[in-house]
Amino acid sequence: MKKEAYLSYRKSAVGFGKSMYVENYKWNIQESIEILEKGVKEAKNTENREILMLLFYASSLRYNTKGNFDKAIEFNNKALEVVEELSNGYWKGQLLADIGWYYRSKGEYGSLLEYAKKSLEVKEKIGNERFLAQSYAQIGVFYGETGEWKEALEYAQKAHNIITENGKRDDEPRWLNNITVCYNLLGEIDKALEYLEKLYEIHKKNEDIYDTYLTLGNIAGIYFHKGEIDKALELSEQVLDFNKRRGEKFMIAGNLVFFSLIYSRKGAFNKSLEYLEKALEIYLDIGNKRKLADTCYEFIVLATKYDKMDIAKEYYKKLEEIIEEIEHKNVKRLVLIAEGIILKSSSESRDRDRAEVLFDQASSGRYRSLSYNGSSFTIK
Repeated sequence: MKKEAYLSYRKSAVGFGKSMYVENYKWNIQESIEILEKGVKEAKNTENREILMLLFYASSLRYNTKGNFDKAIEFNNKALEVVEELSNGYWKGQLLADIGWYYRSKGEYGSLLEYAKKSLEVKEKIGNERFLAQSYAQIGVFYGETGEWKEALEYAQKAHNIITENGKRDDEPRWLNNITVCYNLLGEIDKALEYLEKLYEIHKKNEDIYDTYLTLGNIAGIYFHKGEIDKALELSEQVLDFNKRRGEKFMIAGNLVFFSLIYSRKGAFNKSLEYLEKALEIYLDIGNKRKLADTCYEFIVLATKYDKMDIAKEYYKKLEEIIEEIEHKNVKRLVLIAEGIILKSSSESRDRDRAEVLFDQASSGRYRSLSYNGSSFTIK
């Protein structure tokens, strides 16, 4: 390697390490991105394609944290181009899966499924069963979040079978993470909680700060569904504080929606409404139409619960407008369910009868979210 190329390699490698430090310990995403940009320029002067790929990949992760999902996809695709040159099947499968997750953050669930299946094809060729389980679980999450429970359970069971057949690995974070996804999809939340708590302790011991709080958010979500509201609130406050320090908009918005659910359960309408309004502002800012639709739906549920029908009808109109721009069939059911919720509260018997008809029409894919506390289960 020539001296100039060697120095460029050193600078790009140091930049990669420095960017990791800046993000994980200084919580400055923009500074981390700027360091990576310099690293990419240096890496292009070397013949080392691996370091260039890692810099592109790290850049995609930082843009994802910042909430700029288009940029995250752009840099992931650049990393994918290099991986194609290197003929690295493992990284190709991983990058395709990550692109799917970024589309999920944009609310484009059709693209999530497209890239999840592309990733699955690559992993099937590799033949690593545990790697394959990641794709099954990712596809299961897609179907779960779009309310297609038959398909969600099918893929969750496939992933679960592979993971458990390979033996328990209670000390391995990836194994624990993926098994909790399966148990969550299968509706076994006590089992999911058991493994999440083990996972939390391991991340804490290893000082994996980001994964520690991600797991804590999922634990809080399960306590909420178990009815332990104060425990869920206590843990969620820690998670929200962490995400605010990082400036991760998508996660903050999810946390705020979760806080709204908590305060609604506590009977505090105004506080619940306040958190939903804050979440809606963020989803508008990052342009996630699917999450905008979900949040409008939550407004309708909340307002109807407290007999604030003017608010419910206002957000029903907004939901109708947003839904027009979303293609996925199951999202359309939100409108049917939302209208049914409003009519169910009417004093007119014909409205209540109409509500039952709407609920029947939507029953094949009744809305339910897999996302706990904004964190949501992700595959590793």
